[in-house]
This record gives sequence, C-alpha cells and structure tokens, in this order.
Amino acid sequence: MLLNPEFGSLKVTLSPASAITAGAKWEVDGGKLLSSGATVTNLLVGGHTLSFKTISGWITPSHQIISIVSNSTSSATGTYIAVATNGSLQMTILPSAAVSDGAQWHVDDGEWQNSGATVTNLSPTNHAVTFNALSGWITPSNQMVMIKAKSVANLRAIYIFAAKGIYNGLFAFQRPLHKRVHQSGHRARLLVEQSIAAYCGD
Repeated sequence: MLLNPEFGSLKVTLSPASAITAGAKWEVDGGKLLSSGATVTNLLVGGHTLSFKTISGWITPSHQIISIVSNSTSSATGTYIAVATNGSLQMTILPSAAVSDGAQWHVDDGEWQNSGATVTNLSPTNHAVTFNALSGWITPSNQMVMIKAKSVANLRAIYIFAAKGIYNGLFAFQRPLHKRVHQSGHRARLLVEQSIAAYCGD
C-alpha cells in the first residue's frame, strides 16, 4: 500500500476520422472503452497499458505502455489503418526476451519489422515470412502465409533459447549458450523458462 500515492492523467486521440465514425475506441488497463479525445484521471504514477477496440475493416493499433507522471496529463495517439482490397499481416514474436535481443521478421525480403508490427497492402496470395538470426537463439522456421483480400492474418513465431542439454527434464536445446548468458545463470534460467512458456502457449 502506498502511503502517499501520486496520480496523473492520460488523454488519447484516435485517427482517422472515418475510423472513429466506424466505432474506434480506446481503454487503459482493460477499463471502460472511451472515445477519441477523452481523458482518464487518477491514474497511479508509472506504466499503464493502452489498448484499442477492434473494428471491422480496420487494422487495430498495437498496445502501448504509457508512462504517467504526477500531476500531469500524458498524451498518446492511436492510428487505425483501413483494410484495402489487398490484405495485411501482423506478426507477434515470442518470448519477450528474444524481442529484447533484437528478434525481427520480414515479408518477401522486405523491410525488417518488430514484433506486433503490421505489413499492409499485400496481394491476396502466398507470401514468404522469414526471421533474423540471433546469437543464443534458435530461429523460427520460414513460413509461407496465405493472405486473403480485405483481411488481416495474425500469426506468431517463437524463438527458442539455445541452451545445451535438458532443463529440469522438460526441454532439449540444440546450441551452446551465448557468451554473455554464461555470465548470468539467473538470466539463462529465465530465458529457458520463457522459451518453454512460449512453446506451450502460456
């Protein structure tokens, strides 16, 4: 319990106007859905999760972590993207430790993308998705993804922490630890646990 809690506010603006007309909304920490331009008050100082309502025909903005400052109003924006005749692809990479280490993906050898990014204007056919190689991680296999017109394909890919041997009898890994992981057994253990959780879908 905080003896002297500090609070701030958050104001979020959505765009474009046509998405707002279609029903675009936002919420903070899973609370009430709010309209563009609304302000939430009495938020504890620190990080809060901003998320957006899914509406038909539009690509939903990715979640954001917003930092709230004492006695101030933080501002954030959310931009919806219209789903055109072509389709789109959104990729989530797991676990978070691999993302922190620089895990990325791209479509048809295009620009590298971060986890959660959406590639738009993809023709309705098969597209090749590949992932960058990270030292200390087993790279996900390449994927052929069928894109449908006027829709968003939501996929995920899992990097596996590449420790030697078996961790608690649960998981076998294929490559030696990255040099800097050797320096911290605690970090190695956490990465193994994250890989297992991602693989099992937790």
